[in-house]
Amino acid sequence: MQRASVVGRLFWDAAVAELQAREGSTLDSEDITALLEAVRDRELVFRRERSAFAGAEEYIFKHALLRDVTYETVLLNLRRVYHGQVAQWLETAAGERIGEYLGLIARHYELAGEEEKATEYLLRAGDRARLAYSCPAASSYY
Repeated sequence: MQRASVVGRLFWDAAVAELQAREGSTLDSEDITALLEAVRDRELVFRRERSAFAGAEEYIFKHALLRDVTYETVLLNLRRVYHGQVAQWLETAAGERIGEYLGLIARHYELAGEEEKATEYLLRAGDRARLAYSCPAASSYY
């Protein structure tokens, strides 16, 4: 659940599996699915009907506070590593729809301490919002 909390209140099993795999965990995607289903049975998270990413189940923490408390248990140095890995996963998973996730990717790079990449994605998100005439969103990215 710690890795899921780094992804955010809304998270995907494939992202959690990727974080586990990068750590050399012996858990495979089926194990992670089983663990998430056990947490779901306790009604700590809910599985959403549809997922933003093909081949990934989408979950949401029942309460933002639960996600926040779980996130606070992640060691600070690991948070940075995980945020960088989540950003990389999002870049790949989003594919042609990356424009929809520019702000989220930027946020994860920012929390990973990767300022150059964060800036690149913030500028791209701002440009995209500006072209869509969404001035408040554009100014928040710039």
